[in-house]
Amino acid sequence: MRAAVGALAFMAFLLIASSALAATPARFLVGFAKEDITPTQLPFDYLGGEGYQRVGTTVVSPLYVRTIVIAAANRQGHRVGAPVVISALDAQGWFSGYQAGPGGIGVADYGLDQIRAAASAATGIPVQNISFSSTHSHTAPDGMGVWGGAPTSYMEQVRAAAIKSVVDAVSNMQPAWLRHGTADGDAYIYNPIPTDVPPDQYSDPNTWPQYSALSTLQALAWGTDQPIVTLFDFGTHPDILEGSPLISPDWPAETISYITAHYGGEAMFLPGVMGSEPRFPGGDTQPHTNAYLESEESIYAGEIDGVVARALAAGRPVTVPGVGAASVREQVPGANPLLLGALLVDAPSDVQAQIGVGHIERAIVRPYMTGNVLGIPVSVDRIGGGVLFNTPAEAYSDIVFSAQDQIHARWYMESSLTNDQIGYAVLPAEWPVAEAYGVEGPAALYSIGPTVGAQIVHGLLSTAARVGLAVSPQPADLVADRDPVAAQMEYCVTSGACKAGLP
Repeated sequence: MRAAVGALAFMAFLLIASSALAATPARFLVGFAKEDITPTQLPFDYLGGEGYQRVGTTVVSPLYVRTIVIAAANRQGHRVGAPVVISALDAQGWFSGYQAGPGGIGVADYGLDQIRAAASAATGIPVQNISFSSTHSHTAPDGMGVWGGAPTSYMEQVRAAAIKSVVDAVSNMQPAWLRHGTADGDAYIYNPIPTDVPPDQYSDPNTWPQYSALSTLQALAWGTDQPIVTLFDFGTHPDILEGSPLISPDWPAETISYITAHYGGEAMFLPGVMGSEPRFPGGDTQPHTNAYLESEESIYAGEIDGVVARALAAGRPVTVPGVGAASVREQVPGANPLLLGALLVDAPSDVQAQIGVGHIERAIVRPYMTGNVLGIPVSVDRIGGGVLFNTPAEAYSDIVFSAQDQIHARWYMESSLTNDQIGYAVLPAEWPVAEAYGVEGPAALYSIGPTVGAQIVHGLLSTAARVGLAVSPQPADLVADRDPVAAQMEYCVTSGACKAGLP
């Protein structure tokens, strides 16, 4: 009897010990830095977002480039392997490469490829481990030329600040552990997933799926548990101040201030899926039609603050050690004559004003463009057992849903507009819905073509496998399980209107 009791006690001890071991946080080294990229001269020509050649006159909140560096560490706190570097620019968008010289036959030094290469040379971190996204504020400078562009002096200012932020973040690394949390922000995005849409409304753009999770990844100092930096992503446009002459990161600046004041340390925003719009308390789905008052920015941020708080409260330690990164350049056929034309031709100013699109400054030489085929970067960062999807477009929710269905990780985060900005991206099976928008809709008007979404998912699958994540490809399934337009998409695939094996 005593032997049986002893055996049971020993088994209980083993269960408790294994449970405690499983909950032990993995060791990392984490560094953070930020650099000011607010325009130094006002008025500033031009801001991105609504309104061609819109001049910025007043700075509401400073603009920054923020960088977090995460490396694996051993028990002695020494670095193991190459870190991953995650940076975010308060910008409407930034290209991987920029045109330079007569006819755009050269490449400027302030594209994200060139910035990443310089940061790599300065730190010894592989280029593929360094990523830069744009927070997509519609009251930040237009770094693309679409809305009128920004002066070369500003582009060089951003380049210098971006490189310095990486170098400083690396030098600031300290022992840390991580915890990841998620909360639902469905109430604060436009076009939430409907639950009662009849089949005859599947083509209604209001039924598009929305990925509504807000995720946090918080780094805490090893031994003191003091927050070092809180990274959060959320999929809605920072465009509450859109159309105004105000210069600001928009609502994310307010939420960043909330996090730093209530939790300590620093904070940093990553753009999640960018196919949705802010929805205010009470159901107002068009906040940007109001008076562009700064109070609206604060009201919306106040609601997001609560979602962040819930995500942090739900946070669990990252127990799997190690980090990794991989990238690939997908070759995407350009099928949008408006965007291709604005890339290749510098139209007269009156024509640009009429169509509301300026000369797009993205590089037009290899590897950025060959004929009508664009080379776009797609990458992933593995952080412990979780994954950060780095998509070079304003990714719609169906892309993230599809990637999650096929890539197996403990948790997920999404960063749109990363290492490039090539417009909107949806899965090809949803392209008929995109085209239904006609010239009024962003998904078709500002997308390079119907295959880009599938090719982004293809890039995510291939890079996820290279960093050790389990991948179960479903090449014939371009229909995400949680997509309310699944029936319409499935018809598109089975009828042959959409090729299921893309690319």
